[in-house]
Order: sequence, then C-alpha cells, then structure tokens
Amino acid sequence: TSGGTSPSSTFHPPFSPAVDSAYETALGLPLETLAPSPHLKLSGIAIALAATLEAAERPEPAYEVYSEALSRLRAANAASPLSGPERLRAVALASKLGEMAETYQLPVAEEERWLTYAVEELLRLIRDETARGRIVVEGEERRDETMMLAELEMPPWVTKTDVGAPLEALGRFYAREGNVECVRLAFLVV
Repeated sequence: TSGGTSPSSTFHPPFSPAVDSAYETALGLPLETLAPSPHLKLSGIAIALAATLEAAERPEPAYEVYSEALSRLRAANAASPLSGPERLRAVALASKLGEMAETYQLPVAEEERWLTYAVEELLRLIRDETARGRIVVEGEERRDETMMLAELEMPPWVTKTDVGAPLEALGRFYAREGNVECVRLAFLVV
C-alpha cells in the first residue's frame, strides 16, 4: 500500500469481536433506535471498546476510537444541540485524549488542543445551561457580574469533579510547559 488511509480504513483494527461488533452495529442503527440520548449511548460503547483496547496495551487504536467518538459528538452537536450530559461526555473524551497525549508522549500541541477544547466546551456548556436557567446562582440574579465557577450550583448531572478536572489538567499542562500566565488564568476560573 502507499501508506495513505481511506476513510473506511481509519477505524481501529479489530480487537474484541463482541465489543467491536456491538459498536459497528450501534453505528449502523438509526439514532431514533437508541433514544433517549443516542449520542451518550454510542459514545459509551466507544469508550468501552477503547478502554478494552487500552487494557490490552493497544493505545494507538484506543486513541483513534476515543478521537472518533469525540468527532461524532462534535459533529452531532454542530447539526443539532446535544443534551448537557452528551456535551459533558465530549468534555470527558477530550480530557481523556489530552491525558493519553501526555502519557504516550504525543506532540505537545496535540495535548494542548484536547485539554483546551475540554475546558472551552465545559465553559460553553455552563454558559448555555446558565442562560437556560438550569444553573442557579445562590442569592439574587447577577447577569452582569463576573462570577466564579465555584459560585455556580450545577445541574445534578454535573459534579464539581467534572468541572475541576479539565481546568486542573490544563493548568498542569501549562505549568509543565512553563506558561505561568495561563496557569494563573486556568486556576482563577476555578
């Protein structure tokens, strides 16, 4: 072969026939079949497959599966806004990809790209949920004031760890890279 890949060959090599088959089958189903939260279910199957690949010490195909799952979520969100939990899944996948980029010594830009996306999407999610009135700030409404994330009351499907982990990971990344100003900004948000 010429070393190039066609779109159909960019998917991971087969590993676990049962999980691989479940994922391929789920991808072929109409989204309505997987309702409610079809993207949460599809990404969950992808995560199970990628975790199985990681456990078998096959990080490259695991990385591809995680990346593909995130790409699918991003494309779905661009077509029609996803639910909060589905968007939070995208944050988790981006965080995982950033972690893997560090662990497997991928280019620094790759790690930064995933960690930055995780934080940016998390902040967009919180902003959007706040605008919809789903996140309530204690006391009176303060639309024009700057507020810290710690002041927000999160929806039940968002934990403080969900919010803090991507910010902390990005802060650690910038600290490791010696970018003190970005470290300060990351930790000021929390």
